[in-house]
Amino acid sequence: MRRLCIMLVAAIAYASAAAATASQIAFDSAGDSVYNIPPGNLVLPGTNGGYGWADGWQQYPSSFVSYTLTIGSSSTNGIGDPNETGDINSPRSPLGRAWDIRARTNGYPFNGVSRWFSGALQPGQTFQMDFDNGVLDAGSGFKVVVDLGGIELSAGQYNRMDYMLTAPGSAQPIDTGITVTDQGIHIELSLLDQSTADFSITPLASPASMVTLTVGYSPISNVSIGLASGDTVGPASDVYINNIAITPEPSSALPLLIVIAGQAFYSRKPR
Repeated sequence: MRRLCIMLVAAIAYASAAAATASQIAFDSAGDSVYNIPPGNLVLPGTNGGYGWADGWQQYPSSFVSYTLTIGSSSTNGIGDPNETGDINSPRSPLGRAWDIRARTNGYPFNGVSRWFSGALQPGQTFQMDFDNGVLDAGSGFKVVVDLGGIELSAGQYNRMDYMLTAPGSAQPIDTGITVTDQGIHIELSLLDQSTADFSITPLASPASMVTLTVGYSPISNVSIGLASGDTVGPASDVYINNIAITPEPSSALPLLIVIAGQAFYSRKPR
């Protein structure tokens, strides 16, 4: 009994420490007043709308990258917005707006941005985002990527038909079965325990076709989004993002962290 009590106290202490360093609840959207700039104007690096983030928008953490984040309407990429739903705009109408990663080479092979969390995601927490890629240009090396701690959703990198997913521990890219669309998708990444997570993709034009895949993950402290454009391409290939969020508060995830920590300590108990 004494050993069990010690293990329980240790588990609670471990879980409390994890919760203390976890990401805080966070949200941002292109509808925030800090982004009230003329369409097409650059969102300056460091612009920090919403709440709960470690910092504002930054350049994608890689070499040979151009920062091209602007404000525009996600209804204008791809084939447009035939159903006039507004795709992923805020508000959800063709007249709304989203963050626009421009598909221009500008002398660089990759355009992208990154947003850092206030701490690493912990089991019980979920990151979510709306994402709208444009036309997958047929040029050399064209691809779009969402990277969350080594979990990478891509279009155009492995095939041009479906979104593909790579993750730590996966030997091969995973075909999600979701057809690439320029009408927008909703992404959610929910951490189940210390090593596995559920990655969900919901096409906004057909929510019933949502897919959830369980994958491995490494520590997740930021999200990076970008596109490689080997040739000069136009606005129809722009990538739009919006409505980034982290839930719940670390304290809400504490019971799950205690359970996970307890299981870990119990598994190390001498037999």
